[in-house]
Amino acid sequence: SATCSSGGGGLVLLEQHTASNSAELDFTTCITSTYDEYQIEFLALIPATTSVDLWMQVSTDGGSTYDSTSGHYDSIVLRWIYAGPTGSGSSLGHMVVSTGSSEVTNVSSNGGVSGTLKAFNPLGGVVFPHFTGQWTTLYSTPISLGGIFAGSYMQTTAINAFRLLFSSGNITSGIVRVYGLAK
Repeated sequence: SATCSSGGGGLVLLEQHTASNSAELDFTTCITSTYDEYQIEFLALIPATTSVDLWMQVSTDGGSTYDSTSGHYDSIVLRWIYAGPTGSGSSLGHMVVSTGSSEVTNVSSNGGVSGTLKAFNPLGGVVFPHFTGQWTTLYSTPISLGGIFAGSYMQTTAINAFRLLFSSGNITSGIVRVYGLAK
């Protein structure tokens, strides 16, 4: 018979960065063998350029380089807006995390884009690592957007770093925190 035990399952803050007109935010120390599941929280990431998407790229060499090879990523975004849901996908040199329709604006009072991503088994090295998440943004008053994201790194090389960046321009401001989910 199965038994339940207490403990485990808590989130542990591993790495945090605050954007200040940053080209990207690189996370190079948080992925270790201590965890096999990570939660990435991004809060009010405001782009310098309007009408952009939030992207993710991964590194297999501790952040010395980031893979931008077309076909190494697969992602899909399903977004919803008052007019109804739409979807878009990508197999480019990055994963499209938010919108897929270039709708995050640089109007600071709109709050940029906020959301949560999960990374599953990035150090696995045997199967493709998977990512999932959700996000929200205010495109213009009163047009709110929300969405869900799913993606994979289509390589079996272990991921040990990642970066978030916008499809164009810098990240004016915002905070990103990475948590490990205790086993």
